[in-house]
Amino acid sequence: MIDKDLQIIAVLDWEWSAIVPLQVACLPHVCLSSTPFNKLAQGEGMQSFVEAVDIFLSCHQESERRLRGRTEMTDRMKNSLTNGTFWFGHAIQNIYTFEYLFWDNIFPYAFAVTEEVAVESVLNSPMHRNAQEILRGKMAQYDEYQRQLDSLKVQLA
Repeated sequence: MIDKDLQIIAVLDWEWSAIVPLQVACLPHVCLSSTPFNKLAQGEGMQSFVEAVDIFLSCHQESERRLRGRTEMTDRMKNSLTNGTFWFGHAIQNIYTFEYLFWDNIFPYAFAVTEEVAVESVLNSPMHRNAQEILRGKMAQYDEYQRQLDSLKVQLA
């Protein structure tokens, strides 16, 4: 930021800025863990992360109560670890760990079946009866495509 005399009066660091729903803004920080997030999403290091979050939230709650007279943010952060919103909030922000987050942490909150049962029921549903036939046809087309490329001596990188 500059003043009317073009003198720098402040530097703003926008690196971690974002406009997100309150439910996403009030998530415990993953930087409280030394475990990479993709490993955390698979359950590795979760106990030490929860312990670090507890310490952080205890300090946060004190500050929030002193400054605001209530602990709405702290309460949301605490609840997010038990009601699934922690994982959902991170899933919608991180495409690279979405699959781990969904199957290991979100799916169990919403459904009473395992991942295997859910996938099997989709693949065996009437809508997907001919899925195997379609896949075989596509693989045959791919094989023919490869034969044509080979005959032309074309190599794909």
